[in-house]
Amino acid sequence: LGRSARKLLARHANLRAAFRHGGLERPVQVILRAAEPSWTELDLSGLGEAEREAALADALASDRSHRFDLGQGPLIRFMLIRLGPERHRLVITNHHILLDGWSTPLLLRELFALYRAGGSGEGLPRVTPFRDYLDWLRRQDGPAAEAAWREALQGLEEPTRLAPRRPTAATMPETVSVALTTEQTSALTRQARRLGLT
Repeated sequence: LGRSARKLLARHANLRAAFRHGGLERPVQVILRAAEPSWTELDLSGLGEAEREAALADALASDRSHRFDLGQGPLIRFMLIRLGPERHRLVITNHHILLDGWSTPLLLRELFALYRAGGSGEGLPRVTPFRDYLDWLRRQDGPAAEAAWREALQGLEEPTRLAPRRPTAATMPETVSVALTTEQTSALTRQARRLGLT
């Protein structure tokens, strides 16, 4: 699995990215030629159930609170936790600047395909270069996009701040869980599809 994570970073330049801004007019993305994934293995299998659950919670909390330095890539890390003879948990933590809700499942699918192939990328599709996306973006209708945003923001009378003027103290993200009925889930899925949302 570690070899597969290494191969994943070798295949995808964006996973080796760092972002520098000090002394520059604007931030720049720096792609490292090669990068070793941050890989941690933790064996909790010898602990009793209560101790194991507490140690697991501590490991996850520690990982969650460990911030990334944007200037130092890669901005993704892996932790394999052994919970028992046939029970493991793989924790993949990345900065949102690298991956979003659309790309994470694709990354996971490829990681496990690499794992099934013993870390070999043979048989996997060619990685689409980022420049192909930039070419696609260049061909898009800028005036039409601007018109759509003008329509969406129509009625705003003054500039609208999207973020605080000065950075606030870093806070940890929170999770809110809500149980939905089957009918609510279906209605939410239909609405998301209708609006083209994740």
